[in-house]
Amino acid sequence: DKLATRDASGKSLNCMAKCYEWLVGGSADLQGPNKTKVADDDGVYSKTNRKGRTIEYGIREFAMSQVMSGINLHGGLRAFGATFLVFSDYLRPSLRVAALSKLPNIYIFTHDSIYVGEDGPTHQPVETNAALRCIPNVQFLRPGDAEESAVAWEMALESTNHPVCMAFTRQAITVYEKADKDWKNTVRKGAYIVQEGTKNPDITILATGSEVEMSLNAAKLVSGKNIRVVSVMDKTLFEKQDESFQKEIIGNAKRVVVAEAGVSFGWEKYVSSKKDLFTIDRFGESGPAAKVAEDLKFTSADLAKVLKG
Repeated sequence: DKLATRDASGKSLNCMAKCYEWLVGGSADLQGPNKTKVADDDGVYSKTNRKGRTIEYGIREFAMSQVMSGINLHGGLRAFGATFLVFSDYLRPSLRVAALSKLPNIYIFTHDSIYVGEDGPTHQPVETNAALRCIPNVQFLRPGDAEESAVAWEMALESTNHPVCMAFTRQAITVYEKADKDWKNTVRKGAYIVQEGTKNPDITILATGSEVEMSLNAAKLVSGKNIRVVSVMDKTLFEKQDESFQKEIIGNAKRVVVAEAGVSFGWEKYVSSKKDLFTIDRFGESGPAAKVAEDLKFTSADLAKVLKG
C-alpha cells in the first residue's frame, strides 16, 4: 500500500496506452526514472519503424515540448513528454506557447520535491509548482497517492484545450482512505476532503502531493484538536469554484494550515498567520531524503508542532 506516485503514473500510462492506440510519447532521456516505458507497444518510432509509439526525444526538454505541440496540433495522435519537475524550466517557453495555442499537451514531471535527496538543491524544485501554476491556461496537478495519480491521468486525457502538467513523487507514499466516498468526482473541482474531522474543525490542513500523507501522520501526533485534511490536487481549479464549495471543503475552521514542499507564494490568502504556511522558502540540500527533510524541519513531527501552536 506504499507506492511512489511516479510508479502509479507509469501503471496508469500503460493502462491508458492499452485503451487508446493514439497515445504516444516518451521522455527526455529519462525513461526509467520517469516510468514512461509503454509496455507491449510497437517499439521506438524511427525512420524504419513508423508504427513505434515510444518517442526518444533525447536530452532536450524544449525540443521535446515542441515535438509534442506539433503532433497535437496536427491531430490524430495525443503526445506526452516526461522529465524531472525541476527541468520544466528548460521547456517553459514552449509550454507557454502550447497554453497560448490551447494545445492539450501532457507533461509528466517526476521527482517533485526535496525528497529527490542526494541529487541536491539543483534538482529539488522548490519554486516550480508556483511557477507552473501562474501560466495562464496551464493545468497543474499534484496527486497525493496512487489512486489520485490514476484520476490525474484521466483528467489529463480529458483536456482538449490546455496543457496538463502532472507532478509525481520519487519516494513511496501510502494509499490513504478517503472520507469523501465520491472523491473521484469531487477532486475534479480541484480538492476534496481526505480526513473529515467535523464541520467545525479546529484546524483544516490544505495539502498537496506527498504532504497529504504527511498531514495525516502529523494529525495523529496532535491530541485534543479536531483536524481536517484536504487534498488540493489542483489549486487553480479549486480557486475557480464558487465560494460555497470552497467553504464546504475548508469547513468552519478556526485555523487553516497549508502544507506543500515548495514556496509559500500563492498560498498566503488561506492563512491568518505566516506561521501556518508549512512550506519551503529556500533551496534544498544534498543528502538522503529523510535527512534533508529533517534538516529543513519539514517532517510530520515538525508539522505537528505547527498544529499544536
